[in-house]
Amino acid sequence: MLVWHAITDILTLFTYCHHVVVGFAMLHFHLLSHPKEVHRRSNTGQVIEALWPEHCQRYIWSRQRNVLPKALNTSMALLMPGDQASSSQDEVKGFQHFLIIDSTWQEAKKIYRQSPCLHILPKVSVCAKPSTFILRANQIEGGLSTAEVAVNLLSQQGYHQQAEQLECNYHAFMRQCL
Repeated sequence: MLVWHAITDILTLFTYCHHVVVGFAMLHFHLLSHPKEVHRRSNTGQVIEALWPEHCQRYIWSRQRNVLPKALNTSMALLMPGDQASSSQDEVKGFQHFLIIDSTWQEAKKIYRQSPCLHILPKVSVCAKPSTFILRANQIEGGLSTAEVAVNLLSQQGYHQQAEQLECNYHAFMRQCL
């Protein structure tokens, strides 16, 4: 119930952005979230989830079992920081489903390390501008929030209106959290 109220609050923020862009082709975001992350007020994944619920699916990570649908394993790429990605940025265009580990950097490393199902996914990165995320301490250099990763991916894929809309809502969300 806490998550639903947070999403409702986020939808209220979207009135700050002047345009509403409806869906986009067949690009889908899959958020693999640490159990603690969904309850954090500063979680930017909820901005994507609230803006495009038909294009965003959240999975709560569990060390004991793979929570990702097996059917997606063949058509999904894991978005990773540039130095950890094995595919070129041109190869990003070959995917329609993108998995983002949605948690703190420390938790994301743990999730990746303890989830063999993630090791077999193709790893891709996006061209990124510097992060504007200021809601948490201990940010790594070059690291992005979940929403910033999605903004950069949308831009790189040619969905510029959607990238602008998400970025606008992300900044409204940040202002609300301060």
